[in-house]
Amino acid sequence: MTLVSPGWVPQMGSSDLPAWVDDLKVDIALTIVVVAVFRALAYLFGVVRVYFYGWLIGLGNLASTALMHYAGFTFNMPLAVASGIIIVVGVVLLVRFVREYPMAEVEGENGRA
Repeated sequence: MTLVSPGWVPQMGSSDLPAWVDDLKVDIALTIVVVAVFRALAYLFGVVRVYFYGWLIGLGNLASTALMHYAGFTFNMPLAVASGIIIVVGVVLLVRFVREYPMAEVEGENGRA
């Protein structure tokens, strides 16, 4: 029915909302979904930082879309900053782990490590 005569489907108007909400409604919904999924993962695995990763990724994506839509930026700087924060946290945790649990040295055939 929508393919043959799309005029029959009423247009969903949102006159009560600001224009930016109407422009970014899909990205706002995606942000909510991303935060909800990461929150569930944080609860399931008991890792609190995953909850914050969800906010970083969700809001970074929303901000990147808003900057692209309103300012014409083609590079997703907010999402890059969010990714950088996640990478820095991961590297710090990896370094801390390697210092706490160093690799055991195994002696070779000639007696050297």
